[in-house]
Amino acid sequence: MFKSQKFLIVGVAAALLAGIQSQASAITATSFDWETPGSVCMPSDGKTSEWTWGPNFGVNRNCSSCTGSANLVCPLSTLFTGGGSGGSGTFGFLEVDVYDRSSTANVSCTLFLINLDGSNVFTQTQTSSGNSPNVQLLSFNVNVSEGSYANATVQCSVPAATSSGVSHVANFITSASTP
Repeated sequence: MFKSQKFLIVGVAAALLAGIQSQASAITATSFDWETPGSVCMPSDGKTSEWTWGPNFGVNRNCSSCTGSANLVCPLSTLFTGGGSGGSGTFGFLEVDVYDRSSTANVSCTLFLINLDGSNVFTQTQTSSGNSPNVQLLSFNVNVSEGSYANATVQCSVPAATSSGVSHVANFITSASTP
């Protein structure tokens, strides 16, 4: 290897390290958002064959012969370090992107924040506002300290497909802050 090639490699490595260091400082910002796909959801009532998972629209209830609503449980991974042990950040809000294409029922989601001992710290339910081909945002104003819970889970009830289309849970957008 030539001397100039060694200097080039060292220069590239230094530039990469500087980039990594600047990214690390960006991670320590005071506020951050992240997205979890709806495809993390799993049926909670044994109706596995009624669901279809995909990268673009999360999980949908693509079953024309199904009746009534079926339930999903969606474990949300969090970036919090406290997890019930006295952390100092705040879980600000959660938005769930849903498509309610049912002419007979709405999509309903409940956010549960659970402590290490299994006790329920926070519960809130939001429901779509009726049949629409467009995405609907179910917004949860949380404002709970990360040290007061250990697990964030959403449970959604999704109606069966109708002539208006297929309803589904697409994404979860979470916002948190650190001091």
